[in-house]
Amino acid sequence: MMNDDLKDASTGSVSLSPGGTAEMTSVAGPTAAQAAQQGPQRFQQQVATEMASQAVQGAGRVIRSTANEVILYIESNHYSVTALSFIGGMVLAGISALSLLNVFGFLSGPLSYVMQAYELLFGLVICIVDGPADRFPGLRKQVVSYAAFLRTNASRSVFYLFIACLEGQHENFGLRTAIGFYFAGIAVGHMVLAVRRPPQEVQQAELGQQLSPQQTV
Repeated sequence: MMNDDLKDASTGSVSLSPGGTAEMTSVAGPTAAQAAQQGPQRFQQQVATEMASQAVQGAGRVIRSTANEVILYIESNHYSVTALSFIGGMVLAGISALSLLNVFGFLSGPLSYVMQAYELLFGLVICIVDGPADRFPGLRKQVVSYAAFLRTNASRSVFYLFIACLEGQHENFGLRTAIGFYFAGIAVGHMVLAVRRPPQEVQQAELGQQLSPQQTV
């Protein structure tokens, strides 16, 4: 049989025997089935890849637009950042004062107890500097003169980030850690103001200077 097939192939004729047809079907059949299965799979992979890329691009556009809106809001409402820092200073001073009332805390951890006193001082300084300008103007002027690093938004952002790191060192996630993240957000707000606002305007706003009636005429 094989000799007859070879002879037919050499002479250019086609064998119509059942055995030859079965062999050709067995070879071509799996290849066609695999190609038919791979076609839909490739199409599904392409669709999934396109959807993922579109989702990533859409998320990027949303993040950029949200960041731009936040920056514009901070620029147009820079006093709101000062108000938020004032609220944070009150909370920090209150929590630190309550911690200092626990006198036994000095025995268990004297260094931590002293750190609470420093945090109370930091909270009071923030309340004085970022509080209403018409309240205690003399005390505010003295504090700003001694703490010259609070005169600009750039130095304030570093100071608030330092407080955020101090609060974030407390064990267990709780109120202290939340205060740390709060001051980290305020530090970011002051960084934005330091970059976007002119230096002269920053100094006037930070020092709380107002033009006298003689200067405005």
